[in-house]
Amino acid sequence: MGEVRYELKNSFKYAYKDGMEDASFITLSAPGYKHSSKFTPIRQAFTAAFRQFAGDVPAEEVAEVVQEAREAQSSNEKADNDSTSDAEEYDSVMNVLFAWNGDLTETLDKAASLFKSGVAYVDGSVAMSNGLLEKLSLDDFYGLVGCYVANFIDPSRTDGQTNDT
Repeated sequence: MGEVRYELKNSFKYAYKDGMEDASFITLSAPGYKHSSKFTPIRQAFTAAFRQFAGDVPAEEVAEVVQEAREAQSSNEKADNDSTSDAEEYDSVMNVLFAWNGDLTETLDKAASLFKSGVAYVDGSVAMSNGLLEKLSLDDFYGLVGCYVANFIDPSRTDGQTNDT
């Protein structure tokens, strides 16, 4: 998966070319090697939170159960790609992180740094910066982190592969 689009819950204005635009979405792209120093601590935090949440169950088994639940849910839902279900999934990911005993503040700081390193683009074209990041609502920031984890870190989305470095 190369890119994913996160629909903002709260739009904000930003400068674009000769005027102001209303932001409506953020495009997130998969990390590359150059992002590893920012990405790896986030992946470690989620893996630790996931394991804490799952107890002694091997990550592969939990990923399989999560995938089966997603497949059952999607077969019971209409085939329309409802962004509400994505938002709920991102909230669920964040709830796992919020319940974690580790340093979530540091992890969120790493996520902000990752977003500013070339993986997040406002309306798909303007690179995330400090100024733009500060315009995000807290709800949208958490949603963005949840979206990134769900699409590029969550073992049930990454074929059960985890990075336990």
